[in-house]
Amino acid sequence: MEPEARPPAETVVVERDGPFIYRLRVFTYTVTSVAAILFILLVLSFADAARDLARIGDSPSLPSTALGPPPALSPVPDPAVEPPAEPPPAGTSTGEDVIRFEVTGTGTGSVTYVADENFSQQQENGVALPWATEITLPNGLLDYQPLSMTAQSTSGDPGEIVCRILRNGALVTESTSSGAYAVVTCSG
Repeated sequence: MEPEARPPAETVVVERDGPFIYRLRVFTYTVTSVAAILFILLVLSFADAARDLARIGDSPSLPSTALGPPPALSPVPDPAVEPPAEPPPAGTSTGEDVIRFEVTGTGTGSVTYVADENFSQQQENGVALPWATEITLPNGLLDYQPLSMTAQSTSGDPGEIVCRILRNGALVTESTSSGAYAVVTCSG
């Protein structure tokens, strides 16, 4: 007997991936690759930053007390009565810089100045002019950050207001402004 004839088998075509699935896979691989590269760059930048911080921490030019408590501030008598302190003799090092902030004028004023080794700002309002104060900073600290102060005449007097910054008795900077409610800034 002859074998029974079978109907021709249907050819089944299985689509592996349609165009949407293909694009989705390419997108996923791309996003994953970019995320991996960004992660590697982030890790490397943190390593560089940590190395820089370690290098700064080992630097002999920065004081070990740079993040310590701020020094106590004390008002200084009228600069017209008491001359600034003499700088130490050449060749001697006290390990500290004495910074004197002075404002001269008439009436009252508002003064903002660097208050400590962290360069925090201190503001004093309604002070009688002339006014002065001193702070002490570790040697070498001013190599990285300039000093600054701003003063304003608050009594409305039309005269001059002058600010001065002295470092170990030597004048660093001086500025003058005039007029009612004049503002003067010293930086150096």
